[in-house]
Amino acid sequence: MRISFFKEIGEQLYTKSKSSRGEFFWFLLGQFSILVSNFIVVKMLSKAGQAEFGFYTIIITVSAFISFMYYGPAQQSFLKFYYTAEAEGEKNIFTRLMSRFIVKSTVMFFLIGLVAALILTRFSETAFLLLLSSVLFITAGKYTEFFNSAFNILRHRKLNSILQFTERLLLALLIIALVLYREMTLLNALIIMALLSLIFALIKNYIFVKKNIPGPAESGYKGLAAKHIKRIRLYALPFVIWGLSGWLQLNSEKWILAGVLSLKDVGIYGVMAVIVNMFVAVPANILNEFIGPVIFANYSDPSDAERLKKGKLYVMITFFLISAIAVASVLVSWSAGAWIITFFSSAGYASSYFLLPYFITGAGFFYAGQVLTTEGLALNRPEIYIAPKIVGGAAGLAANYFFIRAWGLPGAAYAAFFSGVFYMAYIIFTNRKLHK
Repeated sequence: MRISFFKEIGEQLYTKSKSSRGEFFWFLLGQFSILVSNFIVVKMLSKAGQAEFGFYTIIITVSAFISFMYYGPAQQSFLKFYYTAEAEGEKNIFTRLMSRFIVKSTVMFFLIGLVAALILTRFSETAFLLLLSSVLFITAGKYTEFFNSAFNILRHRKLNSILQFTERLLLALLIIALVLYREMTLLNALIIMALLSLIFALIKNYIFVKKNIPGPAESGYKGLAAKHIKRIRLYALPFVIWGLSGWLQLNSEKWILAGVLSLKDVGIYGVMAVIVNMFVAVPANILNEFIGPVIFANYSDPSDAERLKKGKLYVMITFFLISAIAVASVLVSWSAGAWIITFFSSAGYASSYFLLPYFITGAGFFYAGQVLTTEGLALNRPEIYIAPKIVGGAAGLAANYFFIRAWGLPGAAYAAFFSGVFYMAYIIFTNRKLHK
């Protein structure tokens, strides 16, 4: 039975890759450009100093907080209900709703960030410019990232990849130019990244509207949009709770390190966090972006047993692929951790290289557990994961706080390992309820 199960997974994976080879190529091209440009940004920014890179790492946690608490739940809901709207003949209404959501959200978060920057800096010019550039970097980044997900949902993968590749190529060239002209500062880098994100976000927004929203709003748009908004809000609410828990589990250690130790320690850890992200999180997100719509499409009709079975297979395919990637990444980091950290930054960041395998292992468990939640989400039962998310987030926060206070930077690695194992075990236990 077990051999037959794995054989069927292999057959499904081969069939999917064969039927979507062109689509998959363009998708991978876009993701590869993100990986390369992120590597260049980290490599160049690390030259600004450990404390400066530590501050940049803190900025990224704020961006992640907004993603976990707001954009992530919204995007998950758009992914879930796009196919429902399409089946109801209301695809244009739904895409118009998506477009209005991102524009309003971008303006809202920029205004909130602007007020916060004025209050926190008390009108100090240098500090205000740094925080304002950080706000623009975060809001413009979320603006352009939204369309990456939206184009994938609508299966415009080739267009999405070309735009991503162009944007990331220009980013890499501009960051390199800063170093060559000896103008590499955190402020200059944030301004360049923010403006480039904003320009491409506006381009993507224009293309999105042009391709998916024909003409003025349909008659009865408000009433139909209200129906979809109600669905989205109800479905997204558990994800907001998850978001807070997930952020605490994956990002609280950076703030605790800054409070207990220093920004330099955050900078040293930040480089390892980027490596973990590239080795585990990015491949996991690639798989989720590519296979996720297929999973939800197969679960869209609960009465079709054959499609439900196929959807379950795609969940397991993703789980085993992420697990294999994590194992391979741990082995590589164990044998060449110092070299990898130095390659991504400089030798000054490699003093704690021996912790890298622990961070990767913890992330591997977390993302493997995360993909298992897809089954419950596709079955429209997100509420069953509220307890694992809350308890997992609280356990992660507590582990980070006590382990870091007890062991310093190594404590963050031990906490990551503990949190990942705990989270995946809890999700496996919870999924048993789906079939009772």
